[in-house]
Amino acid sequence: MTSVEFGAFVSMFLIGGLLGSLARLQLSRKFSLQLANVFFLCGCCLEYVAPSIALFFSARLIQGVGGGIAYTVVPIYIAEVAPSSTRGTLGVLNQIAIVLGLILAQLAGVYLAKDTLWRLTVAVIPAVFPILSSILLIFIAESPRYLLLHGNRVEARKHLSRLRGCADVAQEMEDIESSLGMGAKTDGEDESMDESDLESMGGLHTSVDERSPILKSASRGGAPDQRSGTLKSILQDPGLRKPFFVALTLQFFQQGSGIKSIQFYSTTLFEEYLHANDDTSKLLTLLVSLTFLVCTVASLGYVDQIGRRKSLIISQSLVTVASISVVIGGTLSNSDTSSSFPLILTTAGVYFFAGSYHLGLASIPKMLMSELIPTAALETAQAFSVAVYWITNAIISTLTPYLVDSIGVLFFAVFVVTNGLGAVFTYLFLKETSGRSLEQATRPE
Repeated sequence: MTSVEFGAFVSMFLIGGLLGSLARLQLSRKFSLQLANVFFLCGCCLEYVAPSIALFFSARLIQGVGGGIAYTVVPIYIAEVAPSSTRGTLGVLNQIAIVLGLILAQLAGVYLAKDTLWRLTVAVIPAVFPILSSILLIFIAESPRYLLLHGNRVEARKHLSRLRGCADVAQEMEDIESSLGMGAKTDGEDESMDESDLESMGGLHTSVDERSPILKSASRGGAPDQRSGTLKSILQDPGLRKPFFVALTLQFFQQGSGIKSIQFYSTTLFEEYLHANDDTSKLLTLLVSLTFLVCTVASLGYVDQIGRRKSLIISQSLVTVASISVVIGGTLSNSDTSSSFPLILTTAGVYFFAGSYHLGLASIPKMLMSELIPTAALETAQAFSVAVYWITNAIISTLTPYLVDSIGVLFFAVFVVTNGLGAVFTYLFLKETSGRSLEQATRPE
């Protein structure tokens, strides 16, 4: 592919992601993810048999729709099922899974992207994962908040008990119902679970405090949340408008950081500035992804401990420094070709950028909408948040090859500005959400 065709190929997935994120699916969280798997699998099948580049691009678009659905639903599901003490950790684990998938794809690209095996890389191996995901989804619990929102109280309590590993979830149920604007149970409603229900959930303890102490900190009381789930109602509600725009802006700053330029075009950068051959550049790019993994794992230890806000500010500040390093190295390499220092500075900046991004900026923005917006309005808010993600992603991914060809790594000066502004914005406007239940975190200040 030419640089123009490759940029278009990358953008097709992003356009599909935008369409998938804006789709208002009237499906549960589990069925939405199953639908995403269908799109992934159909795209893989079409890529395998596509006789022309037009059909190949169409397959990528279909896969993008699945990616948009998954990227919208997964953060919501994690936020809705996780205890507040581990919600951030689970969000980071989701990012670890994404990075592992990226590493696997790059390994396949290095060793299998040959003339006769390239369809195996782009179609056969990727098809394994939606199939596996579809099987595993059968066995996971549905979101109790989703079930309550749609009036299925008995099933909600069963699934919440299954998630918490105990039968006594009355207080958490009460807190969730209060946040959804639901009244107390009717006099005739029986909340009790019989032994068969408990056995079907794998043998549960009778006290929530034994297995999940965090439930003790669930929010008490509070006025019912009567907010509607439309964009208009979100914008008209002062309690929702500010957190909605904060989460949208941080989603923009995440993709505006320049990470996709590193992820998609680091091989080109290594070829241009290190004069590495194709295989060496691919291995260096693989090391970038390994840096992703190491730093994402490292962030597991503190995202919940020191909080989302501090973690994000640290990550954004370090990425700003890394961007400056890349710009300085690129500038010096253009003026002094005899010294190896500019090449070392540029390369170090690329790896420092990759690591710093995954210390918080990679995982935290996608969590925030689920933690700042109540469940009743969350699907709409998350859809627009993910739309900002895909639009910004598409713009940067499309422009990067042109900028690399014209001014090289000097275009990282843009990311110095966006990451610096992002850190200042986070400091000024983001409230802390870690260690708080969703009911506490989404309560207007």
